[in-house]
Amino acid sequence: MNQLQISDNFIAIIDGNQCMDKDACLKTIAQALQFPEYFNDNLDSLDECLQDLEWITEKKIVCLFINFESFLKNDIHLITPIMNMLDEAKETLQGFEIELTVVKSN
Repeated sequence: MNQLQISDNFIAIIDGNQCMDKDACLKTIAQALQFPEYFNDNLDSLDECLQDLEWITEKKIVCLFINFESFLKNDIHLITPIMNMLDEAKETLQGFEIELTVVKSN
């Protein structure tokens, strides 16, 4: 299970052990956040989908990264760009009264 609905929260669980490289990371995030079929496995499409998330009905979305020490272990140079995408999405979604929270746990 990659997501939970608790009250009015949608919790996407992203396991670093399952996303040690770019391709696995994109697939894991897409699955956890239930990206639509038009998602392409690339960073531009990831950024586009993160800025929207309209298909998630809850107004509070949590991206819970577990085993974060393994996240992108084989593509370490992508950690910062992907975390920046999440930060930008957080700001964009606030304009739609959607709260995006990112939690990292080892």
